[in-house]
Amino acid sequence: MVRNQVGKELRDIKHYATTTDLWSSRTMDPYISLTVHDINDDWKLCSKCLQTSYVPDDHTGELIARGLREALESWELAEELQVCITTDNGANVVKAVGLNDLLDMASFIDPWFKISYIADNRKDYIKTKAVAEMQALTAAAEVGENKKVKRSLGSFFKKASIPGPAALADRDAIEIELQSYLQALDVDGEADPLEWLELHQANVPRVASLARKYLCIPATSAPSERAFSTGGNIVTCHRAAVKPENVDRLVFLAKNLP
Repeated sequence: MVRNQVGKELRDIKHYATTTDLWSSRTMDPYISLTVHDINDDWKLCSKCLQTSYVPDDHTGELIARGLREALESWELAEELQVCITTDNGANVVKAVGLNDLLDMASFIDPWFKISYIADNRKDYIKTKAVAEMQALTAAAEVGENKKVKRSLGSFFKKASIPGPAALADRDAIEIELQSYLQALDVDGEADPLEWLELHQANVPRVASLARKYLCIPATSAPSERAFSTGGNIVTCHRAAVKPENVDRLVFLAKNLP
């Protein structure tokens, strides 16, 4: 029942972020936890612990990546919808350039900050990146809506590679919306940015869509660390013989039951 409910909620995810961390139980059995995070249609941050897997093999990057990929596939989560995976600060998983882009973009679409904390030499780059991503999100939404529309023979001969007036108009509309967002009154430091975005999404729908993509990213791998704290409460000195598959089930229930 709980797994079915979690699976049902995951099917509605448009973008998500994950956290993962390795830990050892009291009996020194190695596990890896995976949590998933998104912003739902009600503008609430949602978090779920998907698995706590026993990993007796060498903890190489390739094996960990394969295990995480298999976990996402088992929940039918498309890997291309994953915005970011938050881990510890291991040099093998952190790329400074990608991290800077994520931080700057998350700041940019947070109504608290906007461009206040973005370096001057990166502001134009981040704005251009935001416009491109909003165009991509708009196009993806239109493709999803038109998937079942029957296409005429003539439509296959159109030169899709050349931007038409509609595409240019979309870009102009996005830039106007972005400028409107940047010129909006500053948000109170005590206000919830998600509440602000929910309130104003009718005026800045593309910015709101981009915000749902980036503001779901956890700043640290603490959600996974909380999962292994739960695991530590399950595998105790009095219950040291709990099988790995039961550890997975019990942590899953503990973290996902209402």
